[in-house]
Amino acid sequence: MYAMQYAFTLPADYDMQIIRRRMADRGHMTDGFAGLGVKDYLIREHGKAASALNQYAPFYFERTPPA
Repeated sequence: MYAMQYAFTLPADYDMQIIRRRMADRGHMTDGFAGLGVKDYLIREHGKAASALNQYAPFYFERTPPA
């Protein structure tokens, strides 16, 4: 098993709706990747739930490591 997560920090005034739309429009593009078990997109939004920043982080869990 192999897990990968990385984060992108965005400016505090960045419109996070752009990220939500991107995930909704493009998230399906990795559905057919061989070995991919789970994918998720994590969001932190400035001013919500005590977050001091805007950030999104793709998370992938693969059954087999990528070639």
